[in-house]
Amino acid sequence: LRLAGGEPLALDRVWVPEDLGAPLLNVDLAHTGFYDEFFDRAGIALTGGREQVRAVMPSADDCVLLGLSEPGAALLIDRLGCAKGEPVEWRVTDVA
Repeated sequence: LRLAGGEPLALDRVWVPEDLGAPLLNVDLAHTGFYDEFFDRAGIALTGGREQVRAVMPSADDCVLLGLSEPGAALLIDRLGCAKGEPVEWRVTDVA
C-alpha cells in the first residue's frame, strides 16, 4: 500500500522470479523503494518493458485498503518490467 501524506494512494502487487526475489523477502519497503532494493540486493536494474493503463472498478477489499468510502472507478496499471530483454517483474497497481 502506497501512501501520500498518510493517505492511501495506490495498492501495488509485485511478482518477481523466485531466484531474483529471494533477497527481497525481508525488506521493509515502507521506507525504501522496490527498484532501489531490487538493484542493491539482487543486482537487477530494469532496462525496458511495457505498461498498460485502464479504468477499473476495484474489488470491495481493495476499496477498503484504498480508503474509498464508496466503490468507484480507479486506474489499474499493468506493468511487465524487463532487464536485458528478460522479464523480471510483473506489477499490478490500483490507483485511487
